[in-house]
Amino acid sequence: MPLSTPAAPDLAMPIKFLDRDHSILAFNERVLDWARRPEVPLLERLRFLCIVSSNLDEFFEVRAAPHLTAFQANEQKGACTVESFKALSAIAHEMVARQYALYNDELQPAFEREGSCAGKTLRASCMVIVEKPSANPPALMFAMTEPKTRR
Repeated sequence: MPLSTPAAPDLAMPIKFLDRDHSILAFNERVLDWARRPEVPLLERLRFLCIVSSNLDEFFEVRAAPHLTAFQANEQKGACTVESFKALSAIAHEMVARQYALYNDELQPAFEREGSCAGKTLRASCMVIVEKPSANPPALMFAMTEPKTRR
């Protein structure tokens, strides 16, 4: 069977790139996708969820401030505007909602079925959950720590 030649790209069509902030959120979507995959070992799924949580925390501490400032000032021009804030906020809120759903509906019940549950020793690691209701958006913070060994 002969190989077909791929179609030439339409050069008249502009190529859209994500800005840095949307790119960071898109990366975290891909990491969250790994946490959702049932073929990935359970503890690894939890670790992927922790990575997303940590990354979003850093995102809101570092990257979201200019967008929030633009929103509060009703800025309509430039890279950070009311619209950029609304777009990033919608994406982030949806991602956090999926994190909660994944943890509450899939991961925690799976750990309980295996005889481990959140907040208790999970094989080689221990998980601590801290809710930050004052954060905007409210966030679950996951931290993986090594359990203390008994002597």
